[in-house]
Amino acid sequence: MSLLSTDIALLLPGRALLRCGGKLHASQQGGGWEGALSSLSAALPAAGKVRTLRVLLSHHFAGLHVLPPPAMRLSSEEMGGWLQEHLLRDYGTESETWRLAWQDVAPGQAVPVTTLPQLQYDSLHTLLVESGVRLTLLAPWFQIAWARHAGAARRAGWLALAEPGRLALARLERGRLHDLTLTRLETAGAIPLGRQIRTAVTRDALLRGVEQPPQVPVFAPELSLAADVAGAKTGIQALAPGAGWEAVLA
Repeated sequence: MSLLSTDIALLLPGRALLRCGGKLHASQQGGGWEGALSSLSAALPAAGKVRTLRVLLSHHFAGLHVLPPPAMRLSSEEMGGWLQEHLLRDYGTESETWRLAWQDVAPGQAVPVTTLPQLQYDSLHTLLVESGVRLTLLAPWFQIAWARHAGAARRAGWLALAEPGRLALARLERGRLHDLTLTRLETAGAIPLGRQIRTAVTRDALLRGVEQPPQVPVFAPELSLAADVAGAKTGIQALAPGAGWEAVLA
């Protein structure tokens, strides 16, 4: 899908943020996926004429996977079949109801794949078509944040992206994305965010038989890491502190 559209939206549970013509429009309508769509529907008229749109998804909505590369270069249709075969093997028949989007990578590199239930994709597509908008990109916000913080990830060998209730944890080998996992975050409890992230990294490293890094770079647009970092010894490196979701949509 093309990255040429300058207008971009982020769908969060019950919320939508839309950057159009350099201005940010936000709307909040209820909760969950339906609330996100209602919010986008409310934000589009306020933004004026939107012809094409890139849509980023909360990790509450988008499944994240890293799948092995095919042995040879495949066409888009062939790649879809290849990835679907791997997902079917790993997740069973449930994966047949998922809509796939993947990043085009160099031959031999692992393939980051986004999954979205077909019904959710259809409801988003219908909303955009009825609004006269063409979808040019559908991706998790991981994809944009990864591109912008890849340098920190390569230096540490890990990258954590946090939003309320979700943590996306990426691990690199030889500078390339190797593993990608999603886990829950408790944002209303007494356990500090930094400690939860460190625990998730430790668990992931033990499960995969790899070393955990002394420091983990974390981008958390809506969560404060200040207390955790000030508390020392968590090994957390806060990326773009206080930047908010605007840093993802910029």
